Amino acid sequence: HLVELSDAVGDPGKAVCAPAKSEGSKRRNRRKPADSPRTARSKALTMLLRHSALKEGIDIRADGYAKVDDVLDVASSKTAGLDLQSVMEIVQTSDKQRFSITRENGVLYVRANQGHSIDGIDMEALCTPVDRLIDSEVCCH
Repeated sequence: HLVELSDAVGDPGKAVCAPAKSEGSKRRNRRKPADSPRTARSKALTMLLRHSALKEGIDIRADGYAKVDDVLDVASSKTAGLDLQSVMEIVQTSDKQRFSITRENGVLYVRANQGHSIDGIDMEALCTPVDRLIDSEVCCH
């Protein structure tokens, strides 16, 4: 489809035509609905633990774990509204088991289980070896 442009530059008696916007381009320009607060917090935790912990000054171990207190102290966590309760909820309700949490010597640690781009993360340390299966368990690789 072509649309006539009424404000043609140049010869006023000459019509200039341009392609009309298609329905597809209108759909592409629509904004995605905003994430729910819970989803926004989960994405912030994911970004931090997988990609930006070192840039934000968080010590992260080779097995991907970082102290929860350190995670909650950085600006991106505060901006996203992360607190201990929301971190615990995100870890426990992640449908794809994206996170793990552990307590060592009274200190709480959290990690992303996969998808790291941070230097120094040992991918082998993220895995749990399977020595044998218990009845009714399945192991997939």
